[in-house]
Amino acid sequence: MKNLNLTIGSDLSAYANITVSIDEGATKADIIAAVRRQIELETNGSGVAFDEDWSTQHNLRIVTCDDAKLQNVVGFTSLELATESVPVQAVRDIDASFDAINSVLDMSGCLDSIVTQRAMYRLRLGIAQALADQPRIDAAQASLLELEPENGSAMATSCDLKN
Repeated sequence: MKNLNLTIGSDLSAYANITVSIDEGATKADIIAAVRRQIELETNGSGVAFDEDWSTQHNLRIVTCDDAKLQNVVGFTSLELATESVPVQAVRDIDASFDAINSVLDMSGCLDSIVTQRAMYRLRLGIAQALADQPRIDAAQASLLELEPENGSAMATSCDLKN
């Protein structure tokens, strides 16, 4: 057992109130320019104070980890499960499309490419995480670990060289 240091990220809206001076009849472009000037002025001084709105939080994700071997597996991994905002049926539809693309790549021989395999397993991992399908999450993570260069899979293929 070891500790893994992660950086996680989340997107949310933040709002600030500012006052700008504009000429009568100002256009949208004039107002945008005035807002940008005011932000610049306030940033060089005390700064624009943004109030975060945590009710808008979305896209919770792992950004980086301190283990280079695991970075490929967990980096930029969504921590959000399919919810009302991301319907489970939509994720299942994406999963079905993934399977179709996977079949085409397999028939064309491009799944022999380490680069393509890595991308496909990352996508498979994201879909499995969105569906909270732990056996598929485990399988995708194991497959990604097998593709790490220290496991002997750094060999390029013709599909790698085309891209």
